[in-house]
Amino acid sequence: MVLQRWQSVYLLVAVFAMILGCILPFGAIIEEGVTSLKLMPVDFPVLLTLNILIGILLAIDIFMYKNLRAQKMVAAVSALLCVASLATQVLLLVRNEASFALVWNGSIIATFCAFVCALMARYNMNRDEKILKSYDRLR
Repeated sequence: MVLQRWQSVYLLVAVFAMILGCILPFGAIIEEGVTSLKLMPVDFPVLLTLNILIGILLAIDIFMYKNLRAQKMVAAVSALLCVASLATQVLLLVRNEASFALVWNGSIIATFCAFVCALMARYNMNRDEKILKSYDRLR
């Protein structure tokens, strides 16, 4: 029996998205129609640490294929941490007293992409588990 290990591909895409989530800006302060300052995750140590932690968990999760139950748990935790990262980025934008603009090609989109990829990887893990259980019944 050959399993289509698509969850590894989704997890790899999520890792690359979180790398982009650490590098790209998530907002910009606009003064008099001119962008004066870009809000970067590097400027906020808690957000940067959270994004790096998510990336490390997703990278470790790729190699946990022998323990499907633990792999599913790590993917779920990573998805929850992605939601926490998104909430942190939005709160940092809302908390800012100056006028701000959301950078739609920045860290928020990359983190959301990592969240979706983690959920899709978990879905494929569940599908593989069902396939394995159906083959066990046939034996």
